[in-house]
Amino acid sequence: KTSQSDIVGTVQFVSATSIKITFDLTLAAPGTWDLLLTNPDHGTTTCAACFTVAGNTPTVTSADPDTLGRGANAVDVVLTGTNFANGATVTISGTGVTAGTAVATSGTTLTVPITVTSSATLGARNITVTNTDSLQGVCTSCLTIAPGPTATSVSTEQPSRCRDLTSRSARSWLIPTPASRPRSPSSRRRPRAPGTWSSPTPTSDAPPARAASPFMPRRRSHRWTRLRSARVSATRTSPSPAPALWIRPTFRSAAPR
Repeated sequence: KTSQSDIVGTVQFVSATSIKITFDLTLAAPGTWDLLLTNPDHGTTTCAACFTVAGNTPTVTSADPDTLGRGANAVDVVLTGTNFANGATVTISGTGVTAGTAVATSGTTLTVPITVTSSATLGARNITVTNTDSLQGVCTSCLTIAPGPTATSVSTEQPSRCRDLTSRSARSWLIPTPASRPRSPSSRRRPRAPGTWSSPTPTSDAPPARAASPFMPRRRSHRWTRLRSARVSATRTSPSPAPALWIRPTFRSAAPR
């Protein structure tokens, strides 16, 4: 049959003038079919429109899935019923829902892609299957159209420890927060050695080149010198409630380590 797949039958030899042929017409399209006979010696003969496949009215009992939301795009829906033929078409009642090309995997199942627009009317729909001989089967309220998902707002969360990088003109940079690290025993400050200190003379409010320390490093490769005999005391002379006072010790004696 034109535009239909060939159906291979099982031949049983009866006599030189008679044979018995068995066909599986489960998915055969209704209408007239040609018969092509091939002998074991590869001789062939054709009988045009030798027999007619009578159509059976299809029935549709269910759909899976039976609910689709607005915006569904080409979702495969499996229809269950009887007498489905190759080339059958599927239609959905109402507007906003369309069915694609159906494929009959057997006489009882039919797979069809269904698309639902975002404005389709909500509620139940009927599904109609039409075979090639125009015989139809209808499944009432087999498919339900439901509301699709909606987004009402979008919120963003800004990291708490960095600046906004969305503006290119701002030329912002990430500012990492330094994490506290415990000091290793070797990096701890040595205890000050006991000793006496001399009274220094307060200088200006400007800080000295190096802050006063009981350990004064010498430049370059000289070893450290510990101030052992120095005495220091200071008094506030500035009327400011929080004066910035810097002192410079006077050395009496210093012994190298």
